[in-house]
Amino acid sequence: MKKPLFVLLLPVALLAQSVPLTQDSYVFPGTTGNYGIQQTINVGGSNAFHSLLQFDLSTLPPSTTGTSVSKATLVLFVKTLTAPGTINISTANGAWTEAGVNGNNAPTAGTAVVSGFSVPAGGSYIYVDATNAVKGWVTTPISNNGFIITPNDGNVNVAFDSKESTSTSHPAELWITLASIGPAGPTGPAGPSGSTGSVGPSGATGSVGATGAAGPTGPSGATGNAGPTGATGSVGATGAAGPTGPSGVTGNVGPTGAIGSVGATGAAGPTGPSGATGSAGPTGAIGSAGATGAAGPTGAQGSVGFTGAAGPTGPAGPTGAAGPTGAQGSVGFTGAAGPTGAQGLQGATGSAGPPGATGATGAAGSSNNILPTDTSLLGTGTVSDTDTRTVFIVGSSATITLPHCNNGTLFDGKKLTFITYNTGSSSPAFVVQGNDTFGDTIGNLTAAGATFTPNAAQPYNGFICTNAIASHGVWLVLNF
Repeated sequence: MKKPLFVLLLPVALLAQSVPLTQDSYVFPGTTGNYGIQQTINVGGSNAFHSLLQFDLSTLPPSTTGTSVSKATLVLFVKTLTAPGTINISTANGAWTEAGVNGNNAPTAGTAVVSGFSVPAGGSYIYVDATNAVKGWVTTPISNNGFIITPNDGNVNVAFDSKESTSTSHPAELWITLASIGPAGPTGPAGPSGSTGSVGPSGATGSVGATGAAGPTGPSGATGNAGPTGATGSVGATGAAGPTGPSGVTGNVGPTGAIGSVGATGAAGPTGPSGATGSAGPTGAIGSAGATGAAGPTGAQGSVGFTGAAGPTGPAGPTGAAGPTGAQGSVGFTGAAGPTGAQGLQGATGSAGPPGATGATGAAGSSNNILPTDTSLLGTGTVSDTDTRTVFIVGSSATITLPHCNNGTLFDGKKLTFITYNTGSSSPAFVVQGNDTFGDTIGNLTAAGATFTPNAAQPYNGFICTNAIASHGVWLVLNF
């Protein structure tokens, strides 16, 4: 949609111009999302969006003061109006940036510019008088934090074009009319004359205008040199003059006779009086264009006119060279996790690899793996890290502390077997040390911890120290 054309008839001393829009965004109050690169700035809706705008006033003439601002008009393009209602437009009371503003750090509304403004249908422009706000910013530039637009009721839901819009491309504008711009400066020196362009085709001959009044007679030109005098012819004999007869009736004009040969030029007679000026003859055909005259001095610059309506979009030009990569935008919100995909088909079982080489024969094990003869472990006790025995007899009510597992001692990788006697309703308890824990390869052990008491209905006969967890060892409980 093209903007409507407005023509303002201003006194000669007034000057109007549009200042640049430097940043715009909107925020969702109470959230951290940033919407500075969106193609619209939104107000209202179920999220009660607020919008922010800021313009650069440094492009005004250097001599501009608050009192020289005669009028300032904020122009917004309504892209869509989802729900009708009213809005408030105020000055923003704090600094913000397009890339960093969000619902938690956005400024609040300051001085009201307009309240309860009814928003028209989508595809329309709105015009708001912002003269007092601009006067204040020109007087105190540091106070220019731009405008904030908030919903006035719980109904309105409107989206205005932002400066990033690529579809309708009607960003916000701020028109400023100045009362005075100071005296005109001296005319600059004339620039060098450009080369004469080729003569364009002749235009159609216009209709003959009315004959203008005769101008004053110009000065007489210089008298040219007298031409050579021709030879004088012989003078014929003069006849005697007869008496004058009465005048006869004038007869019809006879046909023009043939032009006789030119006689010899007689002596010049005295100059007769000037005859009356004859009527102007018909205008002759237009002559060919004369050479272009030298350019005259440049006239004083006229006042800046209003920005004309946007012309139709021209054809797309050739693609320009790629510009430098812009700064990385802020990370968008994480989308909801998609549904888990169906499990793929199980791949075919690979062929068996060749048998590995036979490992070196290990060192001979301890020969002390025999039943002990002392009964120091029949009750509560600790198996030392340096104990070489692997089979122990314990009572059903004993509490046995296992040696450290996987710490470079004799028990690394060994299996300890415990034979219980006097088995009744209770079972011996086993305790691990340090970061060690219990594990189970057959499903009888349902919890790991510092103490493990076997189930009498599911007899266990031993523990194996393994390196299953990198940070510490695991005593695996075995069931035969």
